[in-house]
Formats: sequence, C-alpha cells, structure tokens
Amino acid sequence: MFAFFKHDQIKRYTIAFGSLFNNLQVVRDTADGTILQQLVVPLEYGPKERWLVRLTQDPDLNQAVGIILPRMTYELTSVHYDSSRKQNTLNQLTHGSSTSGSLDRIWVPVPYNFTYELSIMVKFQQDGFQIVEQILPYFTPEMTYALRTVPNLNIVDTVPLILNSVTHTDNYEGDFEKRRVIVWTLTFIMRGYLYGPTRAQKRVQEVVVDIYNTMYDNLLDPPEVLAAENGENVVNEDDSGFLVSEATANVYTNVGRVARVDTTGVDTENPVTTITEWDGDVKRTRLFPDEEL
Repeated sequence: MFAFFKHDQIKRYTIAFGSLFNNLQVVRDTADGTILQQLVVPLEYGPKERWLVRLTQDPDLNQAVGIILPRMTYELTSVHYDSSRKQNTLNQLTHGSSTSGSLDRIWVPVPYNFTYELSIMVKFQQDGFQIVEQILPYFTPEMTYALRTVPNLNIVDTVPLILNSVTHTDNYEGDFEKRRVIVWTLTFIMRGYLYGPTRAQKRVQEVVVDIYNTMYDNLLDPPEVLAAENGENVVNEDDSGFLVSEATANVYTNVGRVARVDTTGVDTENPVTTITEWDGDVKRTRLFPDEEL
C-alpha cells in the first residue's frame, strides 16, 4: 500500500516560510535621524527555547557574549488535516511526462494546515517594534503566494499564509543581575496540500469515431442484426462499411456507417485526421493536418 515516493513538500513549505523573513533589518539612530548602526536580523530554524537557554545559562555573567541580539527563529509546530478544503478523492491530475508515449497522473492533493511559529528576540524594545512593523502590514491577516509544490510535474499551488496571533513577553521580573529577555512570538497557519505518488499512464495515440445514419434509437457498434421497415433482417457490415440485407447481399440500404473520422498522432504536436465518407457506392477519403482541420 505504501509505495516509496518523494516530493519534499513539507520541506518546501518550511523553506518558503523562512524565506519571507530573511531580509529584515534594524536601524539604530539618534534623535535627529543620524544612523548609527544598521543590522540585518539573523534567521535560523529551531525552537526559541534553545536560544533562551544560551541567553540565561550564565547566571554569574562571566561570559563575554551570551548571544547576539536581535535574532529570529522559526519552526514547524503542528500539522492538521483540513476537512473544509477536501476535494473528490477519485479526481486525478494529468501532466506531461519525460517518458515518450505516456503521461504522469496523480490523485488530487490532501489539504493540511501547517502551523509555524516565528520568534523575535531583541535586547531593546525599539528593535522589536521595528521588526514587527516590517511584518504585520503584509498580513490582513492573510497573505497569498504561489509555490511550486511538485516541480517534476510543474504543479504550482496558491498557498494562503494566515497570521493567527501576535504575543509579546518582557521578562523584567527579578533582580538586576538577571538578563532581560524580550520576545515577540508570531503564529502563522499555512493552508497547503500534500500530494501522493505519481503513476505513469499511456497516452491516447489514435481516436476513431464512426458516424452512422439510422432511424433506430439504439444502434450497436458494430451493429449485429437490425429489422428494416419491410421486415427483412439487416445484418453486419460488409467490407465497404455498409449494412446489407439478407435478401440482396450487395444492395446498400439507407442504414449504416456513412463516415469514419480517424485521428492519429494524438500525442504529438502535429496530429493527422482522416475523414472517410460513403455516398452510395462512392467512397471518399480526405486527409487533414491539425492546423487545417
């Protein structure tokens, strides 16, 4: 049941989320607007507790540098199935294949919500205000962007990213020997999809359509036996494609195949269609390239 396949979709979602915040900056200036320092805020994947431990594990303040702030971290915290976006499970998507004469098909994706947590750790309140103000205006509370989720099938999904909550903590309690920790925590929900394995399917290479002229509602293809108005039985087609009666095997009736449309090279860029028509005992065949048809 569980065959191996690899799309790296969760990895792509996580990288796409982090790339949104990898160029935030903090400017420190004087009261008259003179810029004293401009910093690019580092961004890493991992839980914020890891950095909080590094920041507070030196109670005697003996280390020269505890951690460089400001700093941002993000991580995937939960994955939940979203039944509200479920599609028909039996629907399939078909895409071109690198293998000649075949197509790649894949079942419709399964909707999942991915919860990400972005943590912003700063030493000064002003730094935290600047970083948060560069993020919040883009979310109302949703921001949508296109993401190539399955590159080998060229599948591009429109992924909404929703800002769910913003919290702020300032650990100012305690004596003056304890380090101050200012943390902004932003929680996001990414409404993504997960695709299953890809299967190869042969392409349709030829399409044949027969056109019959008959007064009957139900005409078998090919017809076996029909009853004519005069009571005679009309039997199978002869070599010419017409129906003949039992009484006179070579007399054409007004019941039978009057045309055949045969298209070859359906899986190519230049298919050719052959139209064969019968008018009494006259047979006409014409070829139509795709651009002329």
